[in-house]
Amino acid sequence: MRIAEPVLPLQMESAISLKEALSMAQSDESALEAYRFCTGSAAGWVLEKGEYKACSFLGCRLTGAHLSKSWLRDVVFERCELSGLRLMESTLQRVRFVNCKFSGANLAGASLQDVLFQNCTADGLMLPESRLKNVVFEDCNLQEASFSALGKKSSFCFERCDLRAVDFFRTSLNGIDLTSCEIDGIRLEGPEVRGAIVTALQACDLAKLLGVVIKS
Repeated sequence: MRIAEPVLPLQMESAISLKEALSMAQSDESALEAYRFCTGSAAGWVLEKGEYKACSFLGCRLTGAHLSKSWLRDVVFERCELSGLRLMESTLQRVRFVNCKFSGANLAGASLQDVLFQNCTADGLMLPESRLKNVVFEDCNLQEASFSALGKKSSFCFERCDLRAVDFFRTSLNGIDLTSCEIDGIRLEGPEVRGAIVTALQACDLAKLLGVVIKS
């Protein structure tokens, strides 16, 4: 799946700390634009309805931060600690998460377009009732994540991901290639898996999950 790359400026502000920048944005309700943050921490920070444009975060810590209803455009997170991050009902456009820890992060009801999750630990990630357009998950641990009730026109793919015990209730997997993924114990009602692309062994496991008895 082709996805658009983030567009970052050649010159970015890096002399200010992450907390200082967030404080400024909070005080005057302005957008953070063209900032580069390295190893900063804003764990538990509360700043809803924020705007982040053309920014990069390297080795930053946003554990448990509340950033719901925010807008992120052309943003890159690399080697960041984002466990428990709250981005419910947020909009993400051309965003990259690379080598990040995303355990238990909550993006329920969010809108994601041209977003890449690469080599992330994202067990328990929450994406129910979100809208995904051109979203790619590569080499990610997504165990026990929730992809339930995604928007009907959502487009996404998984490459070499751990999808064990993932919740796909009321989300169509039609046309989704799962052959490179671990899918033991995925949770669904049955119709969701119609049209999914799986290996013969995966088909047998899915048949058992759906209550089909295979007689040799």
